[in-house]
Amino acid sequence: MQITRGDSFLLGLVVKVDGARQDLTHWQIRSSIGKGSFLRELSVNFTDRSAGEFTLSAATSGWPLGTLALDVKYTTDVDQIITTNAVQILVVKGVTP
Repeated sequence: MQITRGDSFLLGLVVKVDGARQDLTHWQIRSSIGKGSFLRELSVNFTDRSAGEFTLSAATSGWPLGTLALDVKYTTDVDQIITTNAVQILVVKGVTP
């Protein structure tokens, strides 16, 4: 995935278990992006908890150029913690000021 530094970061996600949408009622979700000393928590917005839908968002003006890693940490309603594999996000410089 690639994003131009300064653009709004918005990523819509759906959680599925065995192909069925997971009800996220009473779940907590956290997500961060970073590399080295740069680490930023992303905003989580539930768009439809019962259908397993949420978005991650952030302003990117202060993000460094290059490849960053992003993961999502879920805490279920029974306190089970599940963290996704890291996803690579390439931050590039735009041409238009």
